[in-house]
Amino acid sequence: MFGVNRDLDWQFFLMRHLPWTEFALYLTYLEARGTFDQFHWHSGNVGLYDNDFSVWTNEDWEQWNPDAAFSETNKGWFVIVQSFLKPSVTEVWDRVSKYILR
Repeated sequence: MFGVNRDLDWQFFLMRHLPWTEFALYLTYLEARGTFDQFHWHSGNVGLYDNDFSVWTNEDWEQWNPDAAFSETNKGWFVIVQSFLKPSVTEVWDRVSKYILR
């Protein structure tokens, strides 16, 4: 966690810690409002997203084959494709549509 002081304006906190991602914006807002636990829980060994099958870098995107993410053995509910990599919606859809349109 970022450890945002609730007395400190959360927008000011983000501006002092550039650059930040969508996750940082989301987490900082929840922490500043004291509502993180209202929307999240510790799930043990099963995560909501699968870190290994997510796309974090340009190299990940170039090599990304979502077969494993959509397999029955994957314990995550979704994967992350970082927006700063700028794949178009069409590019992502082209890779995942065969799993969704079964």
